[in-house]
Amino acid sequence: MARFIYQHHFIVTVLLSLVISIWTIATNDIIARDSVLYLKTAQYFLDNGIEVAFDTYNWAFYSLFIAFIHQITHLTLEHSAYLNTLIMEALCCVTFIKIVHLIHPKKALWIALLFILTFPIFNEYRGGILRGSGFWAFSLIALYQFLLFYQSGHIHHALFWQIAIFIAFLFRPEALVFAFLAPFYFIFLLQQSWRWRLRQILLLNSLLYPLGLILISLFLFSSEIKTGVLHHLPIQLDYLLIQKVSASFSIATENFAKYVLPFDYSKKYSTLILSSGLLMMLFYRIISSFGFIYTGIAIQGIYKKQSSFNPLHWIIIYFIGIALLIVIVFVGSRLFISPRYLVLLSLLLGLLVIPYIETIYQQFKISKNRFALKLFYGYFILISLHHLVSISAKKTPIKEASFYFNEIQQQGETVACNEPRFEYYTHFSCRIVTTWQEAARHDYLLLWLKPKQFNIKAILDQDKTVKLITSFHNKTGSEALLYSIAH
Repeated sequence: MARFIYQHHFIVTVLLSLVISIWTIATNDIIARDSVLYLKTAQYFLDNGIEVAFDTYNWAFYSLFIAFIHQITHLTLEHSAYLNTLIMEALCCVTFIKIVHLIHPKKALWIALLFILTFPIFNEYRGGILRGSGFWAFSLIALYQFLLFYQSGHIHHALFWQIAIFIAFLFRPEALVFAFLAPFYFIFLLQQSWRWRLRQILLLNSLLYPLGLILISLFLFSSEIKTGVLHHLPIQLDYLLIQKVSASFSIATENFAKYVLPFDYSKKYSTLILSSGLLMMLFYRIISSFGFIYTGIAIQGIYKKQSSFNPLHWIIIYFIGIALLIVIVFVGSRLFISPRYLVLLSLLLGLLVIPYIETIYQQFKISKNRFALKLFYGYFILISLHHLVSISAKKTPIKEASFYFNEIQQQGETVACNEPRFEYYTHFSCRIVTTWQEAARHDYLLLWLKPKQFNIKAILDQDKTVKLITSFHNKTGSEALLYSIAH
């Protein structure tokens, strides 16, 4: 089995990744909230062009990819987005395996295959409509080409590195940080001459520097490109600016001292308390996203020196440092962190933990400890089932209420709603509202209410201008309600 995986790892990885992703998509009850924005932007691009698309969402390249797939395949926008996801996730898995084989050539590839196909934080977002999958895939491809360039110095690897990181940049603009900082790794190779180091840095930027100059020229001299696309770049990257981080943190510190800390003498420590709290939160989030078991395995392996580091490992560590820097700046600016922003960092950490996992497996195998081997396999089966078998409450009532409305809607009738997914499933005829005054201007009202929000339902039941047409609920009691509004 291990030999077959080694000889056909590309085919095996792609097929298994596709099976898992297709299963996840098939068992998804409803698209995520963020997905609505991406699909809406893709539709607006098809209907009105690139400028309207960027006005709808200020980093619309992912939506443009969806629209292009739709134009080529004639699939719906939703299925085009899923096809993009399938491809990106398979690319991510294949590239992960290739990097492992490059930096750990003597290690068993099936361990890496088992790891990436069952990795919880990665699988958490499998089958979703999100731009992160493309960012992760092409960031790993860029890293793979960077490693090959380090080994061989061949210019085509430098070119592929730049192409891959640029595509990653189109998915998520923080790839620009990798593009800028990664080549400077060669500065630290002090055993080489400064001429050689400068040459390597310039080769890794041979496309990016001219491209940057072209973009700057377009920004300065092309009003269409400037207003339609490029002026959105600073908006997307504002959280990486030192001024933005400093301003956000200063405001948070002032509010923390004013509303949270009880005593005047403790307020002088507000910066220290808030920053240490954020760092502890980030530290916990990183460990929990990567996995407590994998963290323990890595700590034990490093402590016992179970695997020696080679030059390629130090490049991985350098990339981990860049990813960590992006996350720290993000937390300092936004004061929160979503697990999806830790996926790439977790994947990079995973590249280093593979040999330690194999060492543990070999120890169990050599000692013929059947119980330990069962636990080893059982762990991977358990985390696979945790992802593949969903027991969470479904949100299909949102879809059902939307479809019901689509059947009864007459020409010219309008509907208000409080949930973005109503927008998508009513073919964007629904309008998001936040007040009753806004909702009252429409003919219908679609609401998604959790049990703790049922006071809203009670108020509407007493309003004689509002009539409940139908409702759908899930096992937790959350309801999708369709009302008609009399005028």
